[in-house]
Amino acid sequence: MATNLPAQWVHVGHGLPTVCSRHGRPATRRVAVQFVSRLSPWMYLLMVVSLLIYVIVVWATRKAVVANGWPFCSRCRIVRVLRFLTAAAVFVAGIVAILVVGSRTSNRTQLSLTEGLVLVTGLVLFLAGIIAMTRSGWASVARAAVTTDGIWVSVRRAHPRFDAQVLAATPAVPARF
Repeated sequence: MATNLPAQWVHVGHGLPTVCSRHGRPATRRVAVQFVSRLSPWMYLLMVVSLLIYVIVVWATRKAVVANGWPFCSRCRIVRVLRFLTAAAVFVAGIVAILVVGSRTSNRTQLSLTEGLVLVTGLVLFLAGIIAMTRSGWASVARAAVTTDGIWVSVRRAHPRFDAQVLAATPAVPARF
């Protein structure tokens, strides 16, 4: 179940709850966060056809809303820092694995099976670290994204206290179907 807030209200800060969306605890900080719409699954197929076409289509169809003062609690900050540090450790492990294989094979033209496996593992860790670091931002911690029509900011699995405050602030807004 998702909790929906009008995107225009989120942008101007009207009707934003005083508790965080993840934990339902009182906000200790308000942060400017950019929420973006999620990609349709078919868009990933465009990467196979052309990376340039993919980038153009994503750029043209993406909706974004900047929330000036989204509420976060102290636990949210810890979640964000731990996500980032874990992702950075995975990223660094990937770089180390690639450098170790590169330094061991600088004089040879062929890799052994073990070196090849370490290189592939290093590349996977490197890419996973990059992806995880991009997912450690405030928008991910809030579990919020803009709907594809750009009218709503949808919060997945919002805490009941956050949900109750949103419902109290938006009684005249019809539910999204």
